[in-house]
Amino acid sequence: MTELSDAIEGFIAYVSRERDFSPHSVRAYRSDMNEFAHYCLSQDKMELARIDNLVLRGFLAHLQRAGRARSTIQRRMSAIRSLYAWLMRFGHVTTNPTLKVRTPPREKRLPAFLDPAEVEALLDAPNTDTPIGLRDASMLELLYSTGMRVSELCGLDVDSFDTDMTVKVLGKGKKERLVPVGRPAMAATEAYVARRHELCSNLHDVNALYISHMGKRLTDRAVRYRIAGYLKDAGIGKKVTPHTLRHSFATHLLNAGADLRVVQEMLGHASLSTTQIYTHVTTERLRDVYAALHPRGEPTPEEPTAGEQPV
Repeated sequence: MTELSDAIEGFIAYVSRERDFSPHSVRAYRSDMNEFAHYCLSQDKMELARIDNLVLRGFLAHLQRAGRARSTIQRRMSAIRSLYAWLMRFGHVTTNPTLKVRTPPREKRLPAFLDPAEVEALLDAPNTDTPIGLRDASMLELLYSTGMRVSELCGLDVDSFDTDMTVKVLGKGKKERLVPVGRPAMAATEAYVARRHELCSNLHDVNALYISHMGKRLTDRAVRYRIAGYLKDAGIGKKVTPHTLRHSFATHLLNAGADLRVVQEMLGHASLSTTQIYTHVTTERLRDVYAALHPRGEPTPEEPTAGEQPV
């Protein structure tokens, strides 16, 4: 393997088949690497042996001149690092030029999340008098109740649920985990399953939990489209994706005092540092904790200081 284009195709095949990356992740990797390949082609550097740290630094400068966001540059370079880690592992190259390239520090942006009232409005949006509405209500409830990724939701089968109110989720790297399911989400799912057959009489995937009117397993793109419609119906102006419900799940649990490692397990994060981004709390929660626990915290109206009377 001597050409960058061959290396990219080999890596994409590897993460698709061996690592079982979601279609969304595979598309993102391909997009990031294709931009790098186009740059290398413009520099006549398509042979792996000719790509060194100077080429990578030139690509970084190219991205910055093009006005790419810092997060985009980080993602492009992360994809290239993953490519070279794979090339090194399987002996396709003998040196890793990415080790000599430093990228701009990552922007520390807190994940967007919905407040509880917004979540309730979104969950109430589907018309549960119809099979499609029941399906969508179940999807929304499960996304918020479990914090699972949309790709994991689409991969659920009818028999993924256990009798002890848990669901078997197949996550990244084909790692399976059990996640508790709340009663509202379980009830919504049972109501949908009872009428699932009304969506299509000719099922292409008899095991798939969420199906389209064509009888095929629902895609993550279809789920995103449905959620966008319900956001409009609920009058929520925020930019929300299925992942926002995952953020909301983690944020609400941690704000209520859940242990970080428990949340890590439910989210399926391999590293605790990934979960720690959710330790942001609302200003109201900070005030409550400070007032309740700090020796000189502000007194609440129910507990006036000495010499004062409540008004």
